[in-house]
Amino acid sequence: MIVVRLMCQTKSSVPSILGIKRLHTIARKPADLWLLSKDPLRLQSTKIISFLKRNQLIASNRAKLNLSKRETVTSSKAVRNNSSISLIYGSQWLNRLNSFLLNPIVFRTPRWISPKYSSMTFSEVLGHASFILVAISYSVDDFLMLRIIAIIGSTSMLFFAYFHPYGNTLWLPFNWHILFIVINSYNILKLIYNEHQANHLPDDLMMLHDDYMPVISSVDFYKLVSIGEVMTYEPGDKIIEQGEMNPCVRVIIDGEVDTLRDGVLTYQMGTGGFMSEAGLHTGLKTEGDVRSSCTIIAKKGQDKSNVKVMQWDRNALMELLQKETSLRMSLKSVLSWDIIHKLKSQRQLLAQDGVKDLNKWTEKRNEQNETRYKSILHNILTHHGQIDGHKTGLDNYRTIHNIDDHQHNKALEECGWTPEEYEVGHKTESTNMTWLRKLING
Repeated sequence: MIVVRLMCQTKSSVPSILGIKRLHTIARKPADLWLLSKDPLRLQSTKIISFLKRNQLIASNRAKLNLSKRETVTSSKAVRNNSSISLIYGSQWLNRLNSFLLNPIVFRTPRWISPKYSSMTFSEVLGHASFILVAISYSVDDFLMLRIIAIIGSTSMLFFAYFHPYGNTLWLPFNWHILFIVINSYNILKLIYNEHQANHLPDDLMMLHDDYMPVISSVDFYKLVSIGEVMTYEPGDKIIEQGEMNPCVRVIIDGEVDTLRDGVLTYQMGTGGFMSEAGLHTGLKTEGDVRSSCTIIAKKGQDKSNVKVMQWDRNALMELLQKETSLRMSLKSVLSWDIIHKLKSQRQLLAQDGVKDLNKWTEKRNEQNETRYKSILHNILTHHGQIDGHKTGLDNYRTIHNIDDHQHNKALEECGWTPEEYEVGHKTESTNMTWLRKLING
């Protein structure tokens, strides 16, 4: 036998039920407990249902009291403010939803687990589902799917916070999850827009991405080209002049170019070839101008047309790569393959008898390599004033491009640094003064 104790305090026009009454009801089944709540005498009551068997609390029907309070408040406000019929229907719909979500379901766990009865509302189910969805979103790699799951989880938490099983709306988590939904919705719309823009790029840019930069996602590629500028050069035009300060990073969209050092052809580049990347393939972040180590001349485009080049301002590109980690890593891979392609181009030039004087070609190629490293080192020391954070990239560049200690120390000396200061990572005051005197004396 299960004894249920109901404490009732209601207001009614019937004198016999005024005040506080104590009622004892005996139910033979747990399911009958909820049928008792349909009695109009106890509709606006706080029912504490206790199973004396093992003295375990099984469920609480405070939602009924909360429902009746909301109905009373809604009805009184509707009458007092002469609310429209649509408001009344809206409140009725809200009450039905409230009744559905807060209607407790009693179930019994298997006896081998526990002999106790348990209960749960649909609101509590949504609360549990919210945390489960958050856990699932942590294991999702796709950015769009992660945002969608986060929105569904936050929506579930909205229902749980508003239709809380214990009667009071939890406004703090309710308001925060509305903010989360807005943020995630904005990111989803932004991602969809970028996907649309990425799929509607010009054909030559789409070909450049598909054939030479497939490791870069379409959205990242759109972000990359959106800050660039397309330039067109006729055959014979100089794209870069040897010795001039160059503020841009370039890639060939269509066409071929010749690279010359003091008028000597060192190698050729075609579509997908990068110019003035200045150590980006090793992770170096050069800013501003970098002195060019060679002259690059437009040769011809497809079907003997003009050469088309995409160029980026170096500072804007560095800022974008700093924000977009995935783009930085994928572009680094593309540039590494570009270095390999340039080395193959040099071998092809030798194999096709494109070099008339091999000794002079080797000399100019080494000068170009050494001058390029000197320009990169000067840029980093000028804009950053220290080696911290760049030493690993510089060491990797030296390894890839065969910059020995003699060439490295010579470049440091021209920049006013000593090898000891390079190892420490910053200049000393005495060296600064010595270098300044040399600069003044000419």
